[in-house]
Amino acid sequence: MSFEVEYVRSQTIALHNLSGMDDRYCFYYDESNNFRKFRIKEKVNRLNAPINSNFVLGGVVHEKDAIDFDYYKLVEELNLQKTVEEIKFKNIAKGDFIQCLKSDKLKVFLDWLIESDLYIHYFVLNLFYFSIVDIVDSAISNSKTAMELPMDFVNTMKSNLYTIAKRDEKFFVSLLLSYNYPNLHKLKIADFSRDILEFIRRYEDESELHVGLVSLRQILKESISKKEIVFLENNTDYELIESFEHFYLQPIYMFMNSTHEFDEESSIFESLNDDAITYKGEPINNYKQSNSKESKMVQISDVVVGLLAKYCDYVIGAPVDEIKEMLAKFDSLQQENFNNIRKLIEKSNTYNKAFLHYSISTEDRIKFSFLES
Repeated sequence: MSFEVEYVRSQTIALHNLSGMDDRYCFYYDESNNFRKFRIKEKVNRLNAPINSNFVLGGVVHEKDAIDFDYYKLVEELNLQKTVEEIKFKNIAKGDFIQCLKSDKLKVFLDWLIESDLYIHYFVLNLFYFSIVDIVDSAISNSKTAMELPMDFVNTMKSNLYTIAKRDEKFFVSLLLSYNYPNLHKLKIADFSRDILEFIRRYEDESELHVGLVSLRQILKESISKKEIVFLENNTDYELIESFEHFYLQPIYMFMNSTHEFDEESSIFESLNDDAITYKGEPINNYKQSNSKESKMVQISDVVVGLLAKYCDYVIGAPVDEIKEMLAKFDSLQQENFNNIRKLIEKSNTYNKAFLHYSISTEDRIKFSFLES
């Protein structure tokens, strides 16, 4: 089986106004929260992972022929125990994100990374958000008027639905389960749409949600009349995300003139070897797996992704008021480490905005923007 990427690559570049995609970089990767699948466990009526779970794939990247850093100096400055065979996040910092910021070793690492010729790159995916936005996209596909809506407003509707679904997780997951989501039967599409409509009505009077939810409710009415919900048919019962494979594929073909070195992830790469990636019919073979003990850059990526995963879990799991309150309580070391994270994000985003990518709700993206500014 072959996956031809010319169209999707060109459309993505145009849609997001990306540049530097044909340049030659060296990317290194690690991951966090690869659950292999994200699904509803039908026997217990719950998700197989916490609702706030975020998959993070990323690490460090440098220009193909330009790299200047001293790995061994970093090892020396980190002063790790002699029994430690490689640099890993668990040897740098422990606890939740706030606790990690209290680590002296983390400051050493971040200072080193900022001064190096390395940039960070990452893809952050909120699993639950990604799993339910097809409800909105399917409803929009049934409405000519809705298809003309600006993308920002579409994202607002998706974010509002995600917000209320999280708020009443048990009921919403039970609703999805009762319709074999995301594999709706034709005869049940109208009933499913009505149930989503009624769920929306519970929350649509809240001022911050009102416009998005009322608009979504009106759009969903057309799905009832058309008895079609295109993205939620002919799938597998209860499998919200059947495979994480595409999330690994995307950087490979988007930066197809670059090299991509991943930590060993056999289940993903066994599948990739079977599904050749092609561009204009020519295979893309620009990726490999490495044992982290043998790859210094994969080790560095382990620390970057470990920290980013803690960061994302905290931001997405906490309300804005709580985040602001916590920021005000930082001691000097926490503030320095937090400022260094900001600097790394700014350094990398300024160099190439395509290095940093989120698939999260508008509400959560606003929280990240607040922290990164």
